Amino acid sequence: MTTSESVESTASGIFAVGVVLAVLVGAAVFGYGLLLVPVSALGGGWIAAIGLS
Repeated sequence: MTTSESVESTASGIFAVGVVLAVLVGAAVFGYGLLLVPVSALGGGWIAAIGLS
């Protein structure tokens, strides 16, 4: 394995971790929005939509 292959492997690993974290944060925001729907349908809907984006 050359140095450039090692750098590419490390970069792709960091990118994958970032993608997983982004999906988890989006799911958490979506869930929080759904919890707010009974309190305020408009507010909960907006927050859930943000989580999906």
